[in-house]
Amino acid sequence: MSAPRTSQHLAVYLRVLDQPASREVVAGAIAGFFAANGVVPGRVTSSSPAGARSRALPLARLPDVVAHPEYNAVTIWRKDPCETTDITVYLAPFDPANQRRQRRPMCVIWTSARQVMGDDVRTFLCDMVSTYPVAHGFVGSFRSRAFAGREVFQSMDSVSEIDASTDARLHEDAMLDYLTNDRLRRLYPVTLIGPAIWAQLPPMPACDPAPTVEDLGDCKLLTVWPTLCEPRDPAFLRGTRALREWLWPFTIQNPADHVDNDPVG
Repeated sequence: MSAPRTSQHLAVYLRVLDQPASREVVAGAIAGFFAANGVVPGRVTSSSPAGARSRALPLARLPDVVAHPEYNAVTIWRKDPCETTDITVYLAPFDPANQRRQRRPMCVIWTSARQVMGDDVRTFLCDMVSTYPVAHGFVGSFRSRAFAGREVFQSMDSVSEIDASTDARLHEDAMLDYLTNDRLRRLYPVTLIGPAIWAQLPPMPACDPAPTVEDLGDCKLLTVWPTLCEPRDPAFLRGTRALREWLWPFTIQNPADHVDNDPVG
C-alpha cells in the first residue's frame, strides 16, 4: 500500500561504524535540530552498563547528558508529548569485545507535514558525518509513528499497527542486520552512502528523474525522488527501478526489495 501524501512522520536513520569523535558535536547537532524545529527537549532516557534511566531534561543540561562518559546511548524527546520528536544517538560500545554485531542506535523521528528534506536535516546529517564514521543512512516519510519507528529499528511498540508485508520485510532486515556495516539496506528517497560502499559502486545508470548526488563530508547524499515517501511506495518503486537494480548487489538483498517483487500495476 502506498503511503498517503499527507504522511506526517519523517525519519532519519544512520548506520554508524564507531562512536563519535566528539560528543560535543553530537550535543550541538541535537540542540541545533530541536532549535530549528522550535522544539524544547523535555525528557531523556540514558543507557549504560547499569541499565536505562529516564528523567526530565532541562535544555541547559543537554550537553552534560550527551557528554556523560558512562552513557552508551541516549534518547531525547520533546517537551510537548502531543507532538512526537525524538532523537536517539549512539555514544559508546555496549559490548567492546563484539564490535562486528554491535547495535548502534542512531535515528530521528519527528512530526512534519514537509515532503522534502530541509536545511535542518541537512545540517544535522552534516554534523553527524563530521564526527561519526558512517556506513549509510536514509531520510524518508512514513504514514504513522509505528511505521517510522520500525523502519529505523527504534521500537517494537505498536506492532499490531504494522501490515503483514511491512512486518515481514523489516523482520528480514533484522535478520540481515549483521551485513549492514558493509552493505546498504535499500534505496530510499534520500540515501546517504558512506565512503567504503561508495568506492565499490560501478558508474550510475542514466535514469529519469536523475538523482542529485552531493558530497556530505566523506559521504555521498543521493536525492533520488522529488518527495519523501516510504520505501515501498509504488510510484517510487516504478521511478527508481534502474537505480535499485544498480544498487542491488551492494545491499543486504532483502528479497522484498528485489525488482521482481515490485507491486504489479
